[in-house]
Amino acid sequence: MRRFLRILKNAFLMIIFPALWWGPMVHPHINRLALTKAKKELESGNAGINEDMVKRLSANEEVFIFAGNSADAISMNHILNNVSVYDYTHNAIPDAFEGAPQFGQALIDEWRQAFDGKRDARYSDRDFAVACGWLAHQLADWYPHYAAIDGAGRLVGAGRRAGDGVVIFSGFATHTGFWEPITTLKS
Repeated sequence: MRRFLRILKNAFLMIIFPALWWGPMVHPHINRLALTKAKKELESGNAGINEDMVKRLSANEEVFIFAGNSADAISMNHILNNVSVYDYTHNAIPDAFEGAPQFGQALIDEWRQAFDGKRDARYSDRDFAVACGWLAHQLADWYPHYAAIDGAGRLVGAGRRAGDGVVIFSGFATHTGFWEPITTLKS
């Protein structure tokens, strides 16, 4: 019986894995686009771009790009091992549109404090690239996790509003009725 259940579970996972693979493909692509855009903006003289950050990430470009998968790796571990905990390394705190990606921010803050000599630890620019890649993942996930959408999957306003779970939903990834329009119940 156990073997049968394992085979059934694996068959089910084979069906849904393509849906889960969007992250390992999309997040590195988003990080690549973000770094490319930052380089172009820096070259055009945009003073709002942190030149030191772009240089560090460019020197560790592959690490930054693929570190975008880090948060999903933790989530996938939770899914595969049936761990039911709030994933603060992946989601915002609080888990709502006004939340902040505190884990990614904490990684960068830890690196920065060590860089400034406020920690005994020393971290490399490679570690900085991992921290930035992780934060980039959390920032890129804001829309699929938290943006306000209607039952047809259209963005409501700029997405910056709490969902009510009836007409307005928080995020594409968390709205189970996303694939079908909401119908009005007749009394």
